[in-house]
Amino acid sequence: MTDNNQQQVWLLVGAAGGLGSALAEAAAVLPDAPELILLDKNRRKLEQLADKLEAESDSAVSTYPLDLSGATPTDYDAMAEAIITAHSRLDAVVFCQAQCGGLRPLHQTHGRDWLLELHANLGGAQLLLQACLTSLLQSPSGRAVFCVNDPETVSQAYWGAYGVAQSGLIALAQQWAAELSNTDMRFLLCHPGAMRTALRMEIWPAISPETWPEPSVCADEVISWLTAADLPASLQTLKMPVTIS
Repeated sequence: MTDNNQQQVWLLVGAAGGLGSALAEAAAVLPDAPELILLDKNRRKLEQLADKLEAESDSAVSTYPLDLSGATPTDYDAMAEAIITAHSRLDAVVFCQAQCGGLRPLHQTHGRDWLLELHANLGGAQLLLQACLTSLLQSPSGRAVFCVNDPETVSQAYWGAYGVAQSGLIALAQQWAAELSNTDMRFLLCHPGAMRTALRMEIWPAISPETWPEPSVCADEVISWLTAADLPASLQTLKMPVTIS
């Protein structure tokens, strides 16, 4: 590991999920592993993941339980301040949170559920990135990753606020990248595709999960992007199977 003053710090949002935990496990065993901040609303799973990483690697791991569906701008400001107090820097944020209450018609979706799901999947990403922006811009290689579901799939019937949020995340990443194109900040739009996760198995219970790749396949590609020495484009897109543009 590098000296703590040089060691990068990564914030993984949705770390207790399938892709989030795979990213954490892949990052923890890097030769020059970053300090990891694991954020999720599931405190128990966060602690279990942190214990596993600390037992299997030398990576420094901390947890930050937070429910994005109900967090306010003040909560995100407090989080950003806590990160700087504890770690002195922040180099990367990966958004792989996914909150989907199941497929249902729009007219049967309760207004409160709609707002909470939209905030968890989209609004939280904007508020968190906004709160952490100063630290990311101070990093010599500040980076942000937005993991999104296929917009052509989730814009179909019954996907509700979760589906709307995926298209919103794409627009959000594009706007941030355009506005910060004259800085060293870099953005990645990641389309993981089908993965063997609990969420996907819940939505498609009739399909055998063995037909989908493990989240670690996508995680390795995201890690490669995060650790790349030079990324000339402000915004890049990663689609699985691997295509980078």
